[in-house]
Amino acid sequence: MPTRSTISDVARMAGVSKVTVSYVLNGRGVEARISRDTQDRVIKAAQALSYSPNAVARSMASGQMDTLGVVFQHADYFADRSDFTMDLMHGVTMGALAARHNLMLHTKPVKDAQEEAAELMNGCVSGVLVLRNEDDPVLEILLRRKFPLVLFFSRIQDATVPYVDCDNVQGARLATMHLVEQGHRRIGMVSGTTHASSSLDRLNGFKSVLEENGLELREDDLLTIESGRELDAMRGYLDRPSLPTAVFSYSDLFAFNLMRAAGDMGLSVPDDLSVVGFDSVEACERSVPPLTSIRQPVREIAAASVEMLAKLVKGDPIGPNHVVFPTTLEVRGSTAPPRR
Repeated sequence: MPTRSTISDVARMAGVSKVTVSYVLNGRGVEARISRDTQDRVIKAAQALSYSPNAVARSMASGQMDTLGVVFQHADYFADRSDFTMDLMHGVTMGALAARHNLMLHTKPVKDAQEEAAELMNGCVSGVLVLRNEDDPVLEILLRRKFPLVLFFSRIQDATVPYVDCDNVQGARLATMHLVEQGHRRIGMVSGTTHASSSLDRLNGFKSVLEENGLELREDDLLTIESGRELDAMRGYLDRPSLPTAVFSYSDLFAFNLMRAAGDMGLSVPDDLSVVGFDSVEACERSVPPLTSIRQPVREIAAASVEMLAKLVKGDPIGPNHVVFPTTLEVRGSTAPPRR
């Protein structure tokens, strides 16, 4: 059986990089400022080698694909069995079914941002849903190349970039006000990475309620977790002579780990420590005690993101550029008035 030509073969024959081949065969040669002579060499090389992936051929013929990409901060998030990830993928799938589009999960390991961006723009998908930090270099390249994308569960400062998210500030305010109304006066927070808009918004909402109620946030009562080893970090956070009586957690996953760490330290939730999470996934009902949490409509946000992206790639009006879903407080057994 003859060996099928690859993009590397085309790049080698044309004397260019694989990234250049991707841009040219994706019809983005002019946009990438690739000379006409170089584009001609790439096309001739592809023809000589009979290199024409089906997806690229279809996109070159019709100018549009019916496949949308899904891009997470890290590819292993797709294998995450958390309720949040499962709800998100459920919503994305339902949105794709409604929009009559296929989905492609971006899971292939790549060595650098340029190569990763080229993989996303190689003609296999017509647009991407992106959940990445604002300073992510791949996101920067996609935006610079004007590749169709919609941010979901995230946003950036550029108001022209479409996104679908929940009101993270409002959610954090609801959580913190609940603790204040319970009588807590020393309240801590376990926050996420400082590179994510959701973390910063929730932190700002949390701080605003403390300030409005004349409450001080002690430096050692704020724990920021950038990545990994959450349980160890939370054990260290709780291994102190003096603790807050309540903690607002960036996510339900962090809250579950915080309650586990509290148990390891001999602390009772909510008698010694009240805990509020964020997401209000189904596991909140099964935790011991059941977790008080802020509900964001994960499935609805994901489905609305697909709908927006499908319209964007077709050139249809997408309506509001930014869609923000409200959040609600769901009180369960992990919060109570302070005992100490």
